[in-house]
Amino acid sequence: MGELRDMYPQQFGVLGESRAQALEFAIANNVLEGWEPNEDD
Repeated sequence: MGELRDMYPQQFGVLGESRAQALEFAIANNVLEGWEPNEDD
């Protein structure tokens, strides 16, 4: 992980470590199901 934090620093920068990690896991889970996130999402 961490790649998403590098791609979207403005979204992750306002979160604490545990919330940022939870967001990364949620995004990863949805990507595995076929979702392709973008900055607007």
